[in-house]
Amino acid sequence: MEEIFTEDDRQYISLLQANVDRMASNRANAKLWLATLATAIAAVEFSIEGELVIWASVLLVLVFYVMDCLYLSLERKYLHLMQTYVKLCKEGDEEGRKAMLYDLDISRVDDRATTFVKSLVSRHTLPFYLVLFLAALALSLWSVLAN
Repeated sequence: MEEIFTEDDRQYISLLQANVDRMASNRANAKLWLATLATAIAAVEFSIEGELVIWASVLLVLVFYVMDCLYLSLERKYLHLMQTYVKLCKEGDEEGRKAMLYDLDISRVDDRATTFVKSLVSRHTLPFYLVLFLAALALSLWSVLAN
């Protein structure tokens, strides 16, 4: 049976997978940092008087949400690039394969599922950040109403 993938193909796919893994790791780290910072802000809010501190947590959730969505869209672009390349290899398209080999430019990826806007409403980001946003907003409003 003939090998579909050459050593160069495997190396290129490995490079793409490393980028996907890095984006996924960045997303996980962003969530970890957000949880840590939000907890710290909530602790500070309960120890001092001031609405500004807790409103900062609402802004923090929004900033991390946008950052997570950016990483998700980049991750999807690299996945799309990898899937396209694997498809070319399986189809035996030598010309397309050689043209794409070791090309890591994701700016040419034109897939509607990889857009940043699509990431904003993704089931991978929206539920997590919506819960955090609502919790931060509730704490902010409670802080305002309690004073």
